Amino acid sequence: MSDIDPIQEKFAAKVEELKRVLPIKYEGSNFSDQNCAALTMTALLEVLGIEDQNAINMASCTASVAGVCGAVNAGLMGVGMIIGGRGKKRVHQLKAATEALKFLRRFEKKFGSYQCKVLTGGLDLRKMDDMTRYIKENKWKKTCHYFVIESIDLLGKLFKKPLKRHFSNIQ
Repeated sequence: MSDIDPIQEKFAAKVEELKRVLPIKYEGSNFSDQNCAALTMTALLEVLGIEDQNAINMASCTASVAGVCGAVNAGLMGVGMIIGGRGKKRVHQLKAATEALKFLRRFEKKFGSYQCKVLTGGLDLRKMDDMTRYIKENKWKKTCHYFVIESIDLLGKLFKKPLKRHFSNIQ
């Protein structure tokens, strides 16, 4: 019998799966229909046992356009989902900000920034020339897929108590 909470096992398994599948997500004809934000939200929802295409669609719109890494944006949305207990309670703005900052600071500590342009080596993905360079230089495989993995890993590690309280009964 394992001492690990089942939800933590699901997070660990998802991180390992992402390590295998994400690096090749954009290779050749495998061009993904999901960006970093959508992939992060999809992974989180799979772990939590939630089906919500609206959440994936909302996250997708946040990738690179606001300046913050899409995986971070989706991770921040995930913080709200986790501490909000499956939408059963309203999260006070100060609690939301405090918990979100934990996530943001840990991500920034690991990668030096949470800004998309910094993380991609100066590319502004709102510009077609930079997006072309992003694809040509294989930035997804070299850097960006790590941000999705880290966002999921951080959510599992930083929010163990609310995850156990609200999501440990999922299959």
